[in-house]
Amino acid sequence: MGKAEEGGSRTIRGLGRPLAAVPLLAVLAKIVKDVVLQIIDKPHASGERFGRSFQFNGVKHVYWASDDAHGELLHASLTLMRAGFAEVDDFVSVVGSLSALHLLVAVRPKRITFFDINAAAITWGKTVIELILMSSSPQEYISRLFARDVRGFELSRGRLTYANMEEFMSLPFNESSWSDTCSRVNEGGRQILQGPLSYISRMSIKGLRAWVPCEDRSRFYFYTRSRLGGQPFSGYNPVSFRYGEGFLSSQWTFDRLRSLLREVPVDWVEGVDFPLAQPGEVLPRPSGGRTLVLVMDMF
Repeated sequence: MGKAEEGGSRTIRGLGRPLAAVPLLAVLAKIVKDVVLQIIDKPHASGERFGRSFQFNGVKHVYWASDDAHGELLHASLTLMRAGFAEVDDFVSVVGSLSALHLLVAVRPKRITFFDINAAAITWGKTVIELILMSSSPQEYISRLFARDVRGFELSRGRLTYANMEEFMSLPFNESSWSDTCSRVNEGGRQILQGPLSYISRMSIKGLRAWVPCEDRSRFYFYTRSRLGGQPFSGYNPVSFRYGEGFLSSQWTFDRLRSLLREVPVDWVEGVDFPLAQPGEVLPRPSGGRTLVLVMDMF
């Protein structure tokens, strides 16, 4: 891990995931620009090149859950705490798969800003936070997402993990629970839940890769770029809600995130084409204090 001093600010680069904590937005802009320039000439999988507008639009391009390596997220959290950035003024992150929520167990900002080029991703991000705020425990949160009773399952089958989640997903779909959840989220979120996710949530685990509660690391055959843990083969692309990890590790971690989301203003900025965006587009309302930007694998 390297630290670079420039203008009195420090740049923290985690292995594989750059993180910047800076006092001035102008310095932040340079750091973000440098990150983009490092990859600007790399060919896209389709043979096209970066530096143009990305075509992420609609629910088909929403990341419902996460495939980010948990080891890297833990490493990033520890790095920030050791460097004295557990408390910042602004926390900025792409919506993406909302892995930033796991970091917010450790980081305590005064304001949170989520941005994304995809308006549907913004809608889903707002919906996820609403689900967290309406749930009293990690068990209730997962129960609402899957319309199956996690607490009841754990009383008879033990802790829900990847080892028994197939049995959990074979439980009957609770229509009453699903209807209650749909009735308590924003209109856009309700359309998503009653639309594509209504079908997905009713499926057994055998038909799912992008909607499961726990992460099965036995399918992770490759190191991450940082070599901090494994990651799935990109062609398989399994994602999970990471029940039992991150902010869903325990009642304490869940309560800590939920209290932060209740107390701290959360801004949403849609239509941000990150490689081409100006700093003011990513963070329209800077506090002028220390800003922490989470730059994920958006490319």
